[in-house]
Amino acid sequence: RGSPAEFAFLILDVRGQIVFCSPDASHLLGANDQTLIGQSVANFIPALPLQASTSGYNLAYIGFWAHGDHWQAFQTGSAPVEIRFKRMELAGQPYITLELRVPAPIPPEQTLQKLMQAMESNGEIMAITDIAGEIIHVNRAFEQLTGYRRDELLGRGHDLLGADQSSELYAQMWAKLRAGKPFHGVFINRHKNGQTFHEERSVRPFIDRQGRATHFIFTGRDVSDRERVLQHLEHLANHDALT
Repeated sequence: RGSPAEFAFLILDVRGQIVFCSPDASHLLGANDQTLIGQSVANFIPALPLQASTSGYNLAYIGFWAHGDHWQAFQTGSAPVEIRFKRMELAGQPYITLELRVPAPIPPEQTLQKLMQAMESNGEIMAITDIAGEIIHVNRAFEQLTGYRRDELLGRGHDLLGADQSSELYAQMWAKLRAGKPFHGVFINRHKNGQTFHEERSVRPFIDRQGRATHFIFTGRDVSDRERVLQHLEHLANHDALT
């Protein structure tokens, strides 16, 4: 993945407008760096939860995530990226730095069996479906999050987990995947016991040695705590004065 100095990066003002863009970042976003300056970053990374009208919310969000080596997956207009947030000050004014990198690809030579074995020791929620969307494998973390045993999931679709609020998002996901594009989103899913939870999910095709997409690889994590924090911040932004 390279050293931190090699990451593409953007600098935003507190309302999410781009004030600086490195050449590598403009390449990742598919736009000229001069075209990017002055535009809202949401125009290029729509899933970023930054609000143009509420600078206090943005600084609180960045403050929550701007620690350690925490990368989050997002979808640009054309490709997935991973982003790490930092807060900085210039001439006494706060700014937001976004470090961007391309997710590590799944090597074509990696067999599906090796991938399944690797999934068992991975802390992320992971699942594999065939090209029709039927689950053929899940790891232990997936079972623990959803409450379903592996044998209850095999041959079923991910919409088994979907709460009503995510039905439209599932339709968007499959439309993108069947068009050969990766997908990233936050789903409201339902545990086997009926409780709902938020899952941040990325999906990529598994490419065989002939360059064909034969399966879909799902990775995700439970972000219910993060969503509760964001809802609280949004409530504060809309009802209280943030400093």
